[in-house]
Parts: sequence; structure tokens; C-alpha cells
Amino acid sequence: MKKLALISFLTLSLLMLFGCMDEPNESSLPPESSQSSVSQENSEVPPSPAPESSEAAKTSEPAEVKIAFAEGDETAAEEFTEEEFKDSPFLVKLAFSADSDIKNVQFLDVTLSPDGSFTVNKPLYTLESLPENDILLIGTTFPGDTPSRGISYEDMDGTAHRLLIFLSGMDGSLLTEEF
Repeated sequence: MKKLALISFLTLSLLMLFGCMDEPNESSLPPESSQSSVSQENSEVPPSPAPESSEAAKTSEPAEVKIAFAEGDETAAEEFTEEEFKDSPFLVKLAFSADSDIKNVQFLDVTLSPDGSFTVNKPLYTLESLPENDILLIGTTFPGDTPSRGISYEDMDGTAHRLLIFLSGMDGSLLTEEF
């Protein structure tokens, strides 16, 4: 009888212990420690006073770039596939779009420097402009665990942005982070 009680107690203890040890997901982390999601949002910008027109509001907010795995049915305004990966079984297609016009769009090859920062090696593809809601399809791979791809662009007001593009180690989803 004592052995049965001890085994029951140990089993319940282990279940409770391992039930409380779920890996954190983005929704359970505090906002300051969660990874950036694919859509970037600048929470430090204070709300602007009421704009006089919707066009004025459009130019005062940074463009939101959306990056997702291409579904295959997108109608692309532009398309680029890295030549060396055209026949790779690891090729993925990424769909880029923005909620307002952007310019000087570059798909980048980046590396991690010894000091921990990311360095742009070279632009792999350059596009003069990407109109609002148009789609740019990029065929690429994600070799290794360290981010090696990025995108840079300018808002129509000239503000430059650079984003690392990488895969989540938890679920394989696309993530971005400014660098």
C-alpha cells in the first residue's frame, strides 16, 4: 500500500512539474522580450494630432512591410530567384508587400560580424520602387540558423529601414528584426 501511494505521489509530482514547464511562446513573453513579428510596428511614435486629411496621415506613418511565405497564387509585380538556388529542394518563395509606396528596395545577403552586429555583404536584387499593395516575390533559401537574408527600403519620406529575415526556431515561421 505504501509503494502504491509513493508511486502515485511521484507520478503526480512529475506530471505537475512537466506540465508547468511548457516552452514560452510569443504571447506568453513580456512585450519587451518577444521577437519582432513579420509586420513591424513602431510603438515609440506618439499618436499624432488629428490629421487634416487621410493623405497627410498616410505620409506621417512609416510604411508597414509584410513578408510571408508565398502561397503560389500571388500575382507578382516583380519576381526574383537567386540563381544558385533555382533547382534547390530547399527553395522557398517569399512575398513582400507594403501598405504604402516604398522605394530603393533591396534584397540583401548579410552576415553576423564578430562583434555581434549584422553586416550587408551585397544586394542580391534591387528594385527602384514597390507601389502600395504590389507584391515582390523572392526565391531564396535559409542556410543554417544564423540570419543571412535581409531587406532594405525607404519610405516615401526618405526614412531608410533594414530588416533581417529569418526563421523561428520554435515553429519555422518568418520573423524580422531591424538591424
